[in-house]
Amino acid sequence: MRRLVVSNRAFLWRVEHRHQDNGGRTLCTEVLRIFAEGNKSALLRLVFPEQDGWQVGYPRAGVV
Repeated sequence: MRRLVVSNRAFLWRVEHRHQDNGGRTLCTEVLRIFAEGNKSALLRLVFPEQDGWQVGYPRAGVV
């Protein structure tokens, strides 16, 4: 987990990379999870699925 502080409020976050088989083609998905430090029930989960024209999982190439 990584820590992020915004306006003196601490949050913890992590990114998870997933693969899914789609008829012989592997699709990638990035999942970002953020929650207030000390309160895991207040979770924000953002899912970035790979789609036609949209890549995920290649941060060094400037892709989420």
